[in-house]
Amino acid sequence: WLGADAAPAGTYLTCIITLLTSYSECVGSLQVVSSLMRNFENFTPAVLQALGQLAVGLSVSDIENKISGEDLKASLPALGKVRGWNADQSSAIINKLLSSGYQISSGQSLAKLGSLVAGLNSSTLRSLSPEVILEAIRLPEFVRQIVALPSPLKRILVEKISSSVDNPADLVKFTPSALTTYIPKSLLIFEDEKLNIEDLNSKVWTQEQAAMFFRDVIKAEPDFNRLSPSVLQGFTCAVASEMESERVQELAKVMKRKNVKLGEDQLSCLVKMVTLRGIPKDLDSYPKDLLLFLSPSDYAATGSCKQYFTNVGKANLDLLQRESSERKQLLLEALECLKIPGTQVSKENAKILGHLVCDLGEEYIRSSAGNLLKELSQCESFLPDQGEAVRRVLSSGNTTFGPPQVWSTSTLNELTGLFPVLNHSIWQNIPKNVLSLWLKDFARDSPLSRAQLATIVEELFPSRQKRDVAIPTVFPQTYPDGYPDSLLPRLGRLASLITAEDISKWKITSADMLATLLEQDLSNEQAAAVISRYVALGNPLNATALNAINTKYLCVLNATLLNMIDPNSLKLTSLNPSACPQLTKDILYVKAKRAFSDQHYLRSYYSLIEPYLGGAPGEDLRALSKNNVNMNVDTLVHLRRDALMSLTPAEVKGLLGINLQDLANWRNRSPIQEWARSQKQKELDKLGVGLTGGTQEGYMNVVTPKFQRM
Repeated sequence: WLGADAAPAGTYLTCIITLLTSYSECVGSLQVVSSLMRNFENFTPAVLQALGQLAVGLSVSDIENKISGEDLKASLPALGKVRGWNADQSSAIINKLLSSGYQISSGQSLAKLGSLVAGLNSSTLRSLSPEVILEAIRLPEFVRQIVALPSPLKRILVEKISSSVDNPADLVKFTPSALTTYIPKSLLIFEDEKLNIEDLNSKVWTQEQAAMFFRDVIKAEPDFNRLSPSVLQGFTCAVASEMESERVQELAKVMKRKNVKLGEDQLSCLVKMVTLRGIPKDLDSYPKDLLLFLSPSDYAATGSCKQYFTNVGKANLDLLQRESSERKQLLLEALECLKIPGTQVSKENAKILGHLVCDLGEEYIRSSAGNLLKELSQCESFLPDQGEAVRRVLSSGNTTFGPPQVWSTSTLNELTGLFPVLNHSIWQNIPKNVLSLWLKDFARDSPLSRAQLATIVEELFPSRQKRDVAIPTVFPQTYPDGYPDSLLPRLGRLASLITAEDISKWKITSADMLATLLEQDLSNEQAAAVISRYVALGNPLNATALNAINTKYLCVLNATLLNMIDPNSLKLTSLNPSACPQLTKDILYVKAKRAFSDQHYLRSYYSLIEPYLGGAPGEDLRALSKNNVNMNVDTLVHLRRDALMSLTPAEVKGLLGINLQDLANWRNRSPIQEWARSQKQKELDKLGVGLTGGTQEGYMNVVTPKFQRM
């Protein structure tokens, strides 16, 4: 249709480009553009330049068979400006460029790749010198492309930058904002080194990262108002315990003004420091989430119980575990305060309860008809009986929305938060024209997760499920020796239907591929099979692989795989094995202790080792008890059983510090109850938290041996 010499800049080519552009604008379908482009016999630099953004319609086959390596190199300025390349396209172009002799020997040559840089594989990027990376990140055109890079490539860029700077201040300075959250927290320890507050404020940090330099920032900056929310979220109990209570109160008020998001442990500690000398009269000047850790009686001096629960209803209730005694007590006290004797809640009271409505049982939801729907739509999740009650209320039609048959697009927008509990019956009763109109906008701006969206689509189009079930039966027949590399990243929702036998044939040859596969919604069994296959093919469990495995799948690693981990890799990862089997915690603690051994004398050492303490022996915990670590009680109760039982009350007090009073909530619960029974009551009394069951003076615990019968 159009050969290499066919009027490259003439009327005919212009006509074809115009036709392609017309289809692209009118139909909006990349498939249509790709179909028209198949008629090109080959693509010269002139054609590729004329295509412009339409080049995104090139198929992998076009790239591999219809464009020469030399023409690709000549067309790089144009192709590097194209937006929207998928992974297969960019990878195909990069591979062909490199095999044709394109050299990435400078930052300029790396930046010249433009939007195609995402097609680099991790081994190629890792082979580049740090000097090349440092030069590239100083170029605005390269920095703009970093945002779209896959996570493994971002981490490698950070590794390269960190290897070429001498201190954490320079690491922060030279690392682009799009990469800062990928800096390992072990590299953000300033201690006595000079830090630049302006540089830290200008970047976005995770809470774990900010905690590493929070002490240094507080020491260096007297005006908390000059600190960014991202830096302030690094608040730690250890630092707070070193500050005057007035300074902590000042800090908390700044956090309120800047809307800093804190976790449960941080808030629990902050409220202790803020109320150290009594409840402040200006309590409303502090973060609302602090109220979750107070009671109405604490608030009585500053306002009414109704005002208290109005503020609690606006707080982030999910900071407290759903079944925790603290959260249950809040709801009971709220119902009593509002004088709600039965199960019917008015709209006025529902508004006051706010997020507390999420904990009301199904009998409240049914009895209150539609009064609770607005607040329920803001809940993160529902128990099965709550979901059933919501469905009954909506199906009845006895709400301001009416039955599903009369719902409009505005109705669907208001009910977005309840979509996860809607069933097939409700979806099928919504007018189809309303659904079609609403779906066009919803999928693009939806606040729901991909999994929740997939569930909705399955309810609307059940035939998709039949197709999905059929595909895995066809694939093994088509690819009896294993799926091709190009197919694995595109399994999507089909990944959940893949068997361990299928996985045993896959060619998982890189950490990039491992990361792509583990980003799918795999079961633990599938993830274990994928990781085992990756290792069986001779690939290492290095930092890149561990970051791909992450905490999500860390617990599926068996002892053999765990022992293959190089301790130094833990310096470049952020793992938390606290929910894993004891053997996993034991193995990883030994490796983490070795990894951070050169930092054990630093005050920030505790932040590095804390996630691994579930495998620590008693002697190491005793050493920590002397270092003002202010361990939270949740970490304490999840320590190794034998290690916890070996600690004295004085050592437990040393570990908990300002959090000691939280031990009272565990006095009748395991393992603290068992620990207390093994201690002298006189020593327990010194803790002042009401622990009982210890041995009295003059008595001793006698353990009766259990003999096996011969």
